Amino acid sequence: SAALAAPLLPAHAASIPTWDLGGGVAMPTLALNTVGLTAEATERAVKLAVDAGISHVDFHPGIERDGVARALKSLPRDALFLTTK
Repeated sequence: SAALAAPLLPAHAASIPTWDLGGGVAMPTLALNTVGLTAEATERAVKLAVDAGISHVDFHPGIERDGVARALKSLPRDALFLTTK
C-alpha cells in the first residue's frame, strides 16, 4: 500500500550517532539487520531504511545479499554503510 511506501521518518528527523573507526571512517551505530528476510523483503527494507535516514545495513551473506545488491542498483553507493558476517 502507499502508506507502507512512505518514509517512516524524514531523513532529517534525527541524527544517528556514529563510531569513529579511524582513517576517516564513521560507522553509524544504528543498523538495519536483514537476517531471515527474503531477497525481495530485504530490497524493500533497505529502501525504506534509507528513506528513514538509516544508512547502515548489516546483512547475512545468504539470500539477503541479493536484496541488498538490488537495492544498491537504485541508490548511490555512498548512501549505505554495509557490514556482513
